[in-house]
Amino acid sequence: MTTEARRTVLLPLAASIAIALMSQAATAATISTSAVVPVTAGSGSFTLIPASGLAQFDPANGTLTGILLSLDVSNYELTLSLGSWEDPGTGAQFESADLSAQLSISAALPAGGGLIFASTAFAGSIYDEFETVDVSGSSGGPVFEDATARLISNNLFADFIGTGDVSILELGVFTFGHPQVVMLDDGSFAEGSPGIDVFNVGPSTLRIDYTYTPTVVPAPAAVWLLGSGLLGLAGIKRARKA
Repeated sequence: MTTEARRTVLLPLAASIAIALMSQAATAATISTSAVVPVTAGSGSFTLIPASGLAQFDPANGTLTGILLSLDVSNYELTLSLGSWEDPGTGAQFESADLSAQLSISAALPAGGGLIFASTAFAGSIYDEFETVDVSGSSGGPVFEDATARLISNNLFADFIGTGDVSILELGVFTFGHPQVVMLDDGSFAEGSPGIDVFNVGPSTLRIDYTYTPTVVPAPAAVWLLGSGLLGLAGIKRARKA
């Protein structure tokens, strides 16, 4: 291949490479932060334990696009009971009750209350209203939930952006009542309110995975010079041909 032919092939190729380097495209990236909630003991149907040490997403890294929350409970012990139930007054007798509880990540709402994410649930049945259910074990690994849409719709997304710590996340230990907690011997159901007599949970790891579009870093001066030089050579070649 002649020198002229090599120039004809290499100059456009080199110019294309230089232009590609100079226009670095931003691609999605992920960064994570985690914190451990120590072993926690207590009782009650609704307990929130604040989580500290979860870093916000630093906007200097780029534009935050997604938030994935995960919870990993190393071990737990809970004793559940039927705190109360409403006798419908029909003469039907108590037959059984389904008691349930869950460990969750809770995000506090500004006006009170919260949103529940990444839950590990437990359940058991009793056949006498004074019995209790003991549940124990480990979560078997982290549970994940994409929190992006719900955080945005509840105006909480901005709480995760900054250079400090996320202040709205807590580990929640919950149990809930509902109309079909208690089954009666005539096949009907009654309202019940389960309770947690005692719990011992943890340590538990809360993690946030931030998905973001990185800030585009300007190409180094050397790359600009390389691109300019190659494009200049291509221009000289065209001028000689003319």
